[in-house]
Amino acid sequence: LDIGELTSISLAKNRNSLILIDDETAKQIARINKVESHGTLFVLKLAYNKKIISKDETIDILNNMLEYGLYLSAKMYVNFIDSLK
Repeated sequence: LDIGELTSISLAKNRNSLILIDDETAKQIARINKVESHGTLFVLKLAYNKKIISKDETIDILNNMLEYGLYLSAKMYVNFIDSLK
């Protein structure tokens, strides 16, 4: 973990709020510290569920993020796409 992630987790804990992170190690540290954490897919799904973005827009955004370096396993990608109704 870098200092930014550790600081973010500490701040979230002190303010009793959640944190948005994708790094699995950072999520584990957050969990240990009883800090609720969510990642990119959570935010995308939330926007989709609230009808802020359409299914096609959700998929386009995710594919664009993958192009620019977001990592998802093939299984995680398929599961996410399948979860969009």
